[in-house]
Amino acid sequence: MLSDVYARTTGSLAGLLTTLSAVHELLAVPAVKDVVAGGWDAGACGPVVQLPCVSGKGEATVTCTNAKPTGIAVALTGCKLKGGPYTGAVTLAAVPTDTGAAEVGFAALKIGDTLQLDGKLRLKVNVGKDALIDLRSLSALTMATNQAAATKAKCGTKTVLKVAHLAADTTQLVAEFDGERQNPDATYLFKTVGKHLYWPFTPACACPGAGAGVAVTFPAPYGKNAGPTLQVEFGAPTEADACASAKATLLNWPACSKLDNPTADCGKAAGEKLATQVFSALCGKGVQ
Repeated sequence: MLSDVYARTTGSLAGLLTTLSAVHELLAVPAVKDVVAGGWDAGACGPVVQLPCVSGKGEATVTCTNAKPTGIAVALTGCKLKGGPYTGAVTLAAVPTDTGAAEVGFAALKIGDTLQLDGKLRLKVNVGKDALIDLRSLSALTMATNQAAATKAKCGTKTVLKVAHLAADTTQLVAEFDGERQNPDATYLFKTVGKHLYWPFTPACACPGAGAGVAVTFPAPYGKNAGPTLQVEFGAPTEADACASAKATLLNWPACSKLDNPTADCGKAAGEKLATQVFSALCGKGVQ
């Protein structure tokens, strides 16, 4: 069960962080960088701009209305950047009511060999002294891996985020999400709880800050309407060698017969203790 928790939560969170990293890198390419740094008025209507791909090809085109930039279309074909290679399309569109924001669309954007992104986000960037980046989903964000016919049935996964909010400033990184992870064998639900997930940059700690939490709901056992939920909440450190603490709670734990499990609670307390120990181990000082 714990291996499932790791796969669902860390896999989905890794996809979110990959999304943020990819957007951050694409914001630094020519044409896009000008708009991010100076606003839409800094964009130059004109010919296609070639991106500095180490290999492959990438082009950016600033789209204009009445000679004023209103969007950027980025086309990528195996464009190798630091976080790539990238293949697919990315679009940025101005938000008339907010000059510091843009709608970012991913259309079959493939990152590396396996991960593909589809969906639309609202991006807000502040540059300078009070640097800030804020991503919020406008439609379901899909992160799919191993979707080729030869691998999909065996190891293909798809994470669908109905709610996705990822923000970073000079003090912390915050992640809020609610979605599902579709595996070949089953579908798992997950969401952030409490203060969602946030990581203060000081002091550095692998675990989220106090009050952060995540919950994973597993497939229902045969004949049941709903499966059990493992909820992990993080708190202040309780050990000298830890930078945070973790507490695990099992909700909607199914009943069992004495033949299956001789304990009165069908192994619930033992499962919570083990999960708490495993997640607490991630909160040790020096764990990055």
